[in-house]
Amino acid sequence: SNTVYLEHYFTCGDEGTYPDALEPMPEHFNLPADVNQAIYVRAKTEKDTKPGYYSAIITLKQDDSVLFRGEIWAHVWNFVLPDATSCLTAVGIDAGDASVGGSVSINAYDPNSSYKEYYDFILENYRVNAYKLPYDFNDSRADEYLDNPKIQKYLVGASAAGSANCGSSLSRLKTAYGKLSQKQEWMDKALFYVTDEPTTQDVLDTAITRINNVRSVFGEDAKIIIPMDSINDKSGNSMLDTMKDYINVWCFSPLPLSTSNGLRKVKSVMKEGDELWGYVACNPLPSTDYLNVFITKQGLKSREIFWELQRNGSDGFLYWNCNYWRQIKKNPWEDMLTLQDSNEGPIYGDGSLLYPGEYLGTPGPIGTIRFECIRDGLDDYDYIEIAKSLGLQSVTDEMIDKVVRRFAISMNDPDEFAKLRIEL
Repeated sequence: SNTVYLEHYFTCGDEGTYPDALEPMPEHFNLPADVNQAIYVRAKTEKDTKPGYYSAIITLKQDDSVLFRGEIWAHVWNFVLPDATSCLTAVGIDAGDASVGGSVSINAYDPNSSYKEYYDFILENYRVNAYKLPYDFNDSRADEYLDNPKIQKYLVGASAAGSANCGSSLSRLKTAYGKLSQKQEWMDKALFYVTDEPTTQDVLDTAITRINNVRSVFGEDAKIIIPMDSINDKSGNSMLDTMKDYINVWCFSPLPLSTSNGLRKVKSVMKEGDELWGYVACNPLPSTDYLNVFITKQGLKSREIFWELQRNGSDGFLYWNCNYWRQIKKNPWEDMLTLQDSNEGPIYGDGSLLYPGEYLGTPGPIGTIRFECIRDGLDDYDYIEIAKSLGLQSVTDEMIDKVVRRFAISMNDPDEFAKLRIEL
């Protein structure tokens, strides 16, 4: 199936104009003279689609006059990607203070859309799992999501549909356990996000208290994740040593893992069965060469994140929010400046990978080129896993080295990358 979009452009201060939102193609659109307009075509195959080349004709008309007619094509390969991504995912969708997202309006900019619509949209279009399910675990409507093999992770204990940190009472944890313990596969998907980017011993002590609460209900094997932007706290003490008996899903921004020594230190405290995840946020800043998903970053950089995760031996990817514009009460169609850093200046698109469709008269989430690149990166991760399963890890290792050499050193040429992907 094919879907066609107009690329919507945004002015990002002195950085220039960038395409980001993918507006569903209207029947008619205005195009002033001497202005370029990119059109994005998404082609999706089914599992039984026959391998080979497929083509279509795209025609641009003004009234009855044909202004342009050209052929586009896609190549279908002779293998199938898994239903569930090889790279685990957990991303935030902010729905305010609602504990049940299914029927709750996403915010004033999309009042006729629900959290469930946003959850389903990123799952089906981008193969990504949001932090919270659309329904409370004890709601029978949640069972369809709990059983879905495409959904591999969800947060337990978060206080709201848009909240991450697990500061829940024992009663809330016990209620969740009563439902999830009915099936081992439901328990295996549970993730506990107990604090975010700790920098002091006090914060770690609070996290340890929360972890002990979780373990008292869900057991010692409960999956505990704490995104960390540093290996040491503000006093210079190793947070790895403090938390090695408590964390089993280690999650780091690019900065701590940007050197082989940093990666070695992390892996030295990991136990058998522990997972390693990566995440990006406002750090690393746009002016650096580190990989990230800002609007002003080259699109290829969003995709290369998943090659870096492969290079580090990482199991998953976390991203803090898809619609931060809800929280800062700003219409993203008018201004995508989501963060003003005291040193860096304006940061465009951080925490905002979707747009509210109400602005276009079509309620519901609107996707972005950046999210398309993330999905393509997840596909690339799958390609590498398939190749490794066929005994080709030495080959994939060489390819990964060509694409990324730490988060700050990566390939810049999209054509060169496309050739490498075809080779893979």
